[in-house]
Amino acid sequence: MPQPTCDTAAAWSLRITTKILGRTTGIIKVRSTDEDENDDEAFKGVIHKTLLCCYSKYYRAALQGAFAEASSRSIVLDLDPVSCNTLIGWLYSGKLPTGGRREQFFALYIFAGKTDMLALRRAIMTRVVGTKSDGLALPSFEKATLALNSLPQTSPLYRWLLDTYIHHWLP
Repeated sequence: MPQPTCDTAAAWSLRITTKILGRTTGIIKVRSTDEDENDDEAFKGVIHKTLLCCYSKYYRAALQGAFAEASSRSIVLDLDPVSCNTLIGWLYSGKLPTGGRREQFFALYIFAGKTDMLALRRAIMTRVVGTKSDGLALPSFEKATLALNSLPQTSPLYRWLLDTYIHHWLP
């Protein structure tokens, strides 16, 4: 049976995700890199390999190309357990958790940039900019600094953080 193709990875698609889930059986074990700041254990799970490859050019090259990872049955995602769980939830549903603070998505956005997941970066920016639960509260300086030091200056999150701090920070 032919593999479904991703005609776009610029936005999450129910049609593409449904095709992948209905037509592929190849799964891959994933785990997060380490414990998170709450001392939770590393996240461990399984996902459809084609689904991850559909939304990430990096994983498409690594897992479907001529790299050693292509024959691997497991990968380690450079994410804390909560962000890893959020990523997998988004891959299958196209939704990000509601509530909470904007900054909870910064590490995932950085990861999405490193792994070329445009659709996830767009979903996170929509969520970050549209979050009302924080009100006008600034993201923590620590999390903002981490993001600003990890992102290119052309990144939408970088620009948003800079604009937000410039216009709303009170010394």
